[in-house]
This record gives sequence, C-alpha cells and structure tokens, in this order.
Amino acid sequence: MIVAAEEYARARRAVVHVPRKTRVVDLRNYLVTGQLRVFESRSPGTLHELVLRSSSNKYTIVFAFDGYEMRRSWREMNAVSQYLEAVDAFEENGGYVLHIKNFSWVESAHLDVVVEEPILFANIFAKFDELAE
Repeated sequence: MIVAAEEYARARRAVVHVPRKTRVVDLRNYLVTGQLRVFESRSPGTLHELVLRSSSNKYTIVFAFDGYEMRRSWREMNAVSQYLEAVDAFEENGGYVLHIKNFSWVESAHLDVVVEEPILFANIFAKFDELAE
C-alpha cells in the first residue's frame, strides 16, 4: 500500500521548468597581463566547465561566489587536484592545464585570472549557465 502511494505521488509531481541561459567564454592565444575577468554572473547559476591552458603556472584564480572568495594559485590547485573530483591541474606538453567543473552559486559569481607576469593562454574556456530573467 505504501509503495503504491509513493508511486502515485511521484507520478503526480509537477515538473517545473526553470529557464536558464547558457553562456560561453572562448578565448584562444590570449595574452593576460595583470588581471582578466573571465566571467561574471548576477543571477543564480552553475559553472559547468572552466579550462585554462597556459605557457606558465605563475597565476592565481579568484573565484568569488555568494560572498565567499576562493583565491588559489595554479600550484595550490595542482597540490589538491588529486583529492578533488571537480578540479584537475596538471602539466601537459610543457604547458599547464587547469580544469574546474560543477560549481554553483545562489546570488552571484565572478572568476578572475591574476598573473604574476604576462602569460599567453592557449585557451581560456568557460561554460556556465544562469537563471534567465
């Protein structure tokens, strides 16, 4: 009887579609000097994927969301990436890769790259979505 009631309730649940806008940042062979704002969102959203491929590891990412700021260098991300499912930081063919995925926020977010010296990024790619207004 309980199983039948649960199945009935599950079938009657309303499916609510929440409109979202997908955004993509796709920069190639981009020279960063100082600081670059990769993306900014003022709505609830999710960073699905961030990929940074560079010629140097002398940079820091600043990911601020919902009043919290995470500031980590590539070296720090590399040290913890083996323990985190959402972060990969590794060397590849003489370059440096940082891959971050699946971070969500409720109010707002932005992500900056801050370099210690001018760095050529082969790829700066971010895919995120946010609540449509």
